[in-house]
Order: sequence, then C-alpha cells, then structure tokens
Amino acid sequence: DTIEGEAGIFGEDRSQTLVDNQALETLKAMPNVEISPHIGFYTDAAVKNMIDISLDDVKTILEGGKSAHQVN
Repeated sequence: DTIEGEAGIFGEDRSQTLVDNQALETLKAMPNVEISPHIGFYTDAAVKNMIDISLDDVKTILEGGKSAHQVN
C-alpha cells in the first residue's frame, strides 16, 4: 500500500537526509510492519503482460481502432 505524502520519499537516495513524514515514522515504529519498495510490476509475468498489451494496442491502432489503455 502507500502512505500519505510519500512523494519524494521512495525511489530516492535518502541515506544522507532526514525524512519528515509522521505517517512513515509511525509505521516504522510498529513491530508488525515491514516497509519494502513496490516492485511487483517487475516480475517476469508482469513484464510479459505489459509487452503483450502494448503490442496488442499498437496493432489495434494501426488497424484503425482505439486503444483501451490510452492515457491523456
């Protein structure tokens, strides 16, 4: 899951700086919480799905259709 105000915390080198986020500090203090990066998108199956969907969308667009995954 995510925490409020997480932008700029994760995916950044914070080894030399303090992070001022009370929600993160609260979670870190809990003995039953593990904090880990979100890497579920980088499994073999997920990458294959991303490639398959992308290629299917390219084919659909080239054939005159519209992608169901278009982002504006």
